[in-house]
Amino acid sequence: MKRILYLSDYELIAYQIKTQSLDEVGRFNLTNPITQQAVQHAFIDYLIADPKTPIYLLIDSTQEEYKPETLPHVFGSDRKALLQRRRERFFEKLTYTYTVIQGREKSGRNDDQVLFTAINNNDFLNPWLDLIQTHKMPLAGIYSLPLLSQSLLRYISDDSYVLLAGYVPQLSNQIPQGLRQSFFYKKSLKFSRLIPLQTTNPEEYARALVEQMTRTHKYLQSAKLLPFDTSLLVLLLCPQGLLETVEAYLAREDLSELDIYLTDINDFAERTGLITTIKPLYLHHLVIYQLSQKVPKNHYAQKNETRYYFYRTLLRAVYLATVLLCVSAVGMSMYYLLNSIDIQAEISKTTGQMVKYQQEIRQMRASKAQLPLDVLQIQNVVQIGHYLQAQHIDSMRPILVHISQIWSRHPELNLDKLEWRLGLRADNLFLQSLTDYDTINPTILLEDKNAQDTLIEGVRLHGIIRINNQRELAINLLNINKLLNDFIDKSEAMGWEVSLIDKPNTDNLGRDANFTIQINLKHPYLTKTQPTH
Repeated sequence: MKRILYLSDYELIAYQIKTQSLDEVGRFNLTNPITQQAVQHAFIDYLIADPKTPIYLLIDSTQEEYKPETLPHVFGSDRKALLQRRRERFFEKLTYTYTVIQGREKSGRNDDQVLFTAINNNDFLNPWLDLIQTHKMPLAGIYSLPLLSQSLLRYISDDSYVLLAGYVPQLSNQIPQGLRQSFFYKKSLKFSRLIPLQTTNPEEYARALVEQMTRTHKYLQSAKLLPFDTSLLVLLLCPQGLLETVEAYLAREDLSELDIYLTDINDFAERTGLITTIKPLYLHHLVIYQLSQKVPKNHYAQKNETRYYFYRTLLRAVYLATVLLCVSAVGMSMYYLLNSIDIQAEISKTTGQMVKYQQEIRQMRASKAQLPLDVLQIQNVVQIGHYLQAQHIDSMRPILVHISQIWSRHPELNLDKLEWRLGLRADNLFLQSLTDYDTINPTILLEDKNAQDTLIEGVRLHGIIRINNQRELAINLLNINKLLNDFIDKSEAMGWEVSLIDKPNTDNLGRDANFTIQINLKHPYLTKTQPTH
């Protein structure tokens, strides 16, 4: 809801607006000294009934002056000083002044087009402002009706020169109503005048209307605001009761220099979206509705007059900031709470995996093998190689090629050492230390009574990994299992027997750890005789 006060030279009318609805809530007139005090008390009651809602004061007075001017186009402090000097020349010692830059000329020096406005007598304004300030009401601004009426031009055709004419309520005890005429060039106000209408007779009313439009047209031409031989669009917002009379009178007059657009003000109000039961409608009703839809920059109010509105705005900003901080805090708390729930679930899952891996580690500890270390293998490898050649057994190359291909898929695991042995029994293939013999006679392989009908070729792969913590231990155990499974997958095609001999455990945390994979390949041998050389 918005509170808008319409102030004329005669009275103040209070309105309230909710969405598109406009309602009058009070009239206050201080022209009668007898009732003046009672009116002031009534206005005070109106103010304190709603002390928090901002007040927008709209003035429609004969005391307002307008000075269009063309100034050189300058910037920064030079522009500010130039505007200040020209404003003081036009309106010396006046309190309520306003300046607006309306654009630039399209030819010549491209000077700035500036409009200076002022209230030359603020006696009609002061009593109301004093009451508003005394009771600390939030005054948002003081606005000029002619300046705001340019917002109505968007509902008509886009003409360069437009004269907007609309009726205003009673101007004094002797003047029942008036006519506000505002001239716009390219939708910027250049001139406005408030004309009293002394009659209520429809015929006299229509005649006075035509006379004032003709007079204003001549003035605009003489003031060089309207070029000669240029059409002037006149938008006349007429009450429904006078529409036919004015239309008939205009038809009898020669107004060829004026392009008059006569419309019912109620129809025009519907076009703007205004919904109201107020009768009759005046020009200021339309402007008030436009003000409620989009609040422009303050025109006349001084800083000390709007300080309570500023305090209110600041308080609301602090309140909103506090609410946003609270909402943000709640949001962040919820975010961290949900994250903590996810983390707790992940911890539980990891804990379960650790228990499982610890069981595997305990099993590995129980089955940990004592690996032989041998430094004298060259002679024995040469002798066994000769033996294999004699028995027509393929060389080590095929099995080593396949081992290399499989291991290359696991770059995270390092191959530290490879052992190769040959024997007739798989259970003691790597148990016998070659260092117990100066040489090994290949015939020993054939004389074992417990030997089977196959020759077993065994390869042991010794890998090394770095383990810093339990997590890395678990990850590396998974990688070792993947490597083991890759060898097992190849075993059917190659005839391998694959087994995991040793793997890391928690004893290896913080240092390098070893793991061992053994591959056995059975070869049927052809003879049990001593190989020939």
